[in-house]
Amino acid sequence: MIQVVKRNIDGRVKTCRILRRMRKFALRRSEGDHFTVILPSLKCAFPERCHRAFLRGASYDGTSTSKFSRKDISGLYSFLALELNQHQAPLNLNDFRLLCVLELQGFCHELLPDAIGDLSLLRYLGLRSGKIKKLPASLKKLKRLQTLDIRDTFIRDLPDDLEGWQKLRHLLLEGSFADKVVNLRDGIIEAFIDLQTLAGLKMTEAIAKGLINLRGIRKLSIGAVQGLHLLPLFKAVERMEFLRSFTMKGSFEDESYKFPFPQLYSLEKLCIGGPMMNNLLDWVGKLHRVKSLYLWDSKLTKDPLSSQW
Repeated sequence: MIQVVKRNIDGRVKTCRILRRMRKFALRRSEGDHFTVILPSLKCAFPERCHRAFLRGASYDGTSTSKFSRKDISGLYSFLALELNQHQAPLNLNDFRLLCVLELQGFCHELLPDAIGDLSLLRYLGLRSGKIKKLPASLKKLKRLQTLDIRDTFIRDLPDDLEGWQKLRHLLLEGSFADKVVNLRDGIIEAFIDLQTLAGLKMTEAIAKGLINLRGIRKLSIGAVQGLHLLPLFKAVERMEFLRSFTMKGSFEDESYKFPFPQLYSLEKLCIGGPMMNNLLDWVGKLHRVKSLYLWDSKLTKDPLSSQW
């Protein structure tokens, strides 16, 4: 019933799909049991007692916002909208009081409504591939938030006063191979003590030192790394006993920074972008559990596929 679509370089399954007939059956069953509903547009009537809604390719003719009544959507737990166009109808977030999952992929407005901060039960907020440029300050009120995904947007700074996000698990700011990074005010990173995924963060000296408190991280991707950041950064990642994937982008070729490199016994994927010292490559050769290695813009003079590999 389940087919493998794509595998990682090490052979592990990355994506799957179900057979077409099984998919149709699952959709009919989920709609019949009011488990979820797929809406072709915002102007469709919303079924009663449904807790999950999926909106795809919505269009809007400018004559109405939606047929959703407050009674219809007051019990909604998850709302996912993909491929929204520039004429999409605005949603009244004040009606989604019980919402735990909100996915607005391709959000076509530059600003997110302040009312997002009133969704006190929200655990997942996805804004990937949208035109949004700034997050509202009210986001700090989302004390239960566990995942924030703003990859491929125009956001370059996170709001201040996010220390209340103590339940945050996954902070996805940019892709690991993207040139862009997002700024976070110094002193906030220490509050995310349960963070497991951190991607697309701009490195500063304060953040490099603050990472030492995040011992549960499994995936770390940082950019704008300089030689002066390496010592506190490596001290921090050496304490991350569950770290499986590590990406850093910047310039590391200053010969004045010579110190012991960390022993990362659990690391399986390493990505380094930017000029680097040859002794950094010597360290890479000692990471015996690494299965995937990506090096770009390195200006190396030594063959990375030497006999030590």
